[in-house]
Amino acid sequence: VTIAFCFSTKLILHPVFRYKRDIVTIALAVPPKWKLEPSDQSVVIGDRVIFNCQANGYPLPLIRWKLTTDKIHEFKSISSNYHIQTLENGSLTIKQAAESDAGFYICEAGNGVGAD
Repeated sequence: VTIAFCFSTKLILHPVFRYKRDIVTIALAVPPKWKLEPSDQSVVIGDRVIFNCQANGYPLPLIRWKLTTDKIHEFKSISSNYHIQTLENGSLTIKQAAESDAGFYICEAGNGVGAD
């Protein structure tokens, strides 16, 4: 689904023909669509890990990572720190995997038009 917004940005008065004309800008809003979905990985403790997650859309989707380590799947947002970071392209990296990093990770892409 694509949503189009139209709005007038300027009124121009043509000096020769003496008519008014509106300039209209059309902005398209496109919900997120996966460009690169995350996939399951088995990891060796101490290794660097990268979980890929990229989405297209307009406006450009914001990528958020969440993690749960319990069986009821209460996901909590992941904050970047020295050990775990969300990269500019949306991917999540863990510098040195530890047993405490085990769990279920999800990637959410949202832009106010929709989420994936």
